[in-house]
Amino acid sequence: MTLKTFDNTVDSAEIATSLMQDGGVIVSQQVENSVVDQIVKELRPHFDKHGAEFENDFNGYRTLRQSRILEISRTSADLIAHSRVMEIADAILLPNCTNYRIGSCTAIEILPGEAAQVLHRDDSFYPVRIPDVEFQISAMWALDDFTIENGATRVALGSHGKLTPVDLDKARSCRQ
Repeated sequence: MTLKTFDNTVDSAEIATSLMQDGGVIVSQQVENSVVDQIVKELRPHFDKHGAEFENDFNGYRTLRQSRILEISRTSADLIAHSRVMEIADAILLPNCTNYRIGSCTAIEILPGEAAQVLHRDDSFYPVRIPDVEFQISAMWALDDFTIENGATRVALGSHGKLTPVDLDKARSCRQ
């Protein structure tokens, strides 16, 4: 299975369908380069000053992280509230809820020599998995090229839909 790539003219419903099927997609050139350049400019001094504060065994020791994105990069709102992201989030999340919220806004810069992060599910903190119900989605914006050499996110396509016996037992106990 290969991560599907769409250009920025493809209908959001098609992208959402593929995301639900495979667990990940790429949408190319979704915003102008000038927006990306401005965000990078706004983030740079904060990465340089505070980026290493989140170092640990899970996050890595050659990775810079920044939270409070909207506070330090006003232009990042163009990504966070992007109409494409909202359309896809609505398509996936709203069938099972009346509203949703942002759980995390983090900028990450992976430096040369960083070890690969352990494979994990971003939704693993939810105490239960329910078949065909997504509790969250992640929207990641590449501010430069994602490559193996610079620490691109690894995706285990299809893993979002696999339920373990423990997941099924948790789902059953929540229904009782």
